Amino acid sequence: MNLVFLFFHLLVWVLSLVASGVACYFTRKWAWAFRFPAAVAVFVATLFFLANFVFGTGEVTDPTELRAAWRSEFGTEPPPEVRDLRAGWHDVSDAGSRWQKFSAPQAVFDGLIHKFIPTSRDEFYRIATNPNNPSWWRPEKETAAAMVYYINTRRNPKSSSSEAVLAYEPTSQTVYFMSSTID
Repeated sequence: MNLVFLFFHLLVWVLSLVASGVACYFTRKWAWAFRFPAAVAVFVATLFFLANFVFGTGEVTDPTELRAAWRSEFGTEPPPEVRDLRAGWHDVSDAGSRWQKFSAPQAVFDGLIHKFIPTSRDEFYRIATNPNNPSWWRPEKETAAAMVYYINTRRNPKSSSSEAVLAYEPTSQTVYFMSSTID
């Protein structure tokens, strides 16, 4: 969760509460003219504040957070052969999607697919097609003939729905990973 975003929303919420209290205290004669807009401001600020806990989208750029994103998906530290790691996320309430793209030799990719099974291109894109995909996560721009696709339809057995896909383009050694979970 972005702490700056959270702080901003908390600050707006607190300031709107203070402003509504001041308006109600100092404007007894015209209280009705100030209380309604103040109440609306508090309500809207509260919605924005709570929305921070309900949904969000972001991209991980810090190297420490990138390693943590890798660990959360694959359970290990990223191998030293992994290059150009990018990670992003999108959450809505109890559902979320995670994306990773990186370059790695075939041996690293082979180490990742032990919980996946081969799948078709169509099945891969059934899961991977998402309007929230980051702009840098575009497996369709790779050479389709050389791509290999893998799927795991029960990635997290504790979730009501949990799917993940992996694709590998051997010429460029580019790996695309996406997971989608509903608790």
